Amino acid sequence: ARPAEEEWWQPARVRRDLSAYLVASLTSPAAWAAPIVVLGQPGAGKSVLTKVLAAQLPDTDFLVVRVALREVPADADLQDQIETAVRASTGERISWPDLARAAAGAQLVVMLDGFDELLQATGVSHSDYLVKIAAFQQREVDLGRPVAVVVTSRSAVADRTRYPDGSVALRLEPFHDGQVAEWVRRWNRHNETELRARGLDPLPADVAQ
Repeated sequence: ARPAEEEWWQPARVRRDLSAYLVASLTSPAAWAAPIVVLGQPGAGKSVLTKVLAAQLPDTDFLVVRVALREVPADADLQDQIETAVRASTGERISWPDLARAAAGAQLVVMLDGFDELLQATGVSHSDYLVKIAAFQQREVDLGRPVAVVVTSRSAVADRTRYPDGSVALRLEPFHDGQVAEWVRRWNRHNETELRARGLDPLPADVAQ
């Protein structure tokens, strides 16, 4: 796999149903065996995707843990990183096994945002990080608590790690001018009254492109 190279992606088809695709994938046994890796350029929306997806997944069916990798110890193992993120967001110490049991049958999902932050951490090698994730997932399946894992990273460093068998790589395409214009149009529609009240004009689409 050479996901850092533009040519490697040429045969891949472009999808327009990313959220729906990911939601369906998270409940598939294939997603319990190896991580789903989401790549993109800086500013492509990788972190926003994890936040939106975590918010959209119904808590009756999914238990989601989002881990900002820049905020957890780079030299810790995956389970410790997950538990650190849970403590940071809830203020409570809870072990991964206890959290998994609390899911009460809901699909476990771990979102690891910013893998490139780990790859660039000084003095720590993470070339086998994705392989370790797959091993963690296999252990969890054996223990009867399958977990799907989504990892985000900048495309430029995507070839600095080994990909386990069965892992899937996705790449976020940049927004084209039409999509930017549509976003600006909707933003202006929702905010125009307040902008006018403050003596401001709506944002022209060509400024945002």
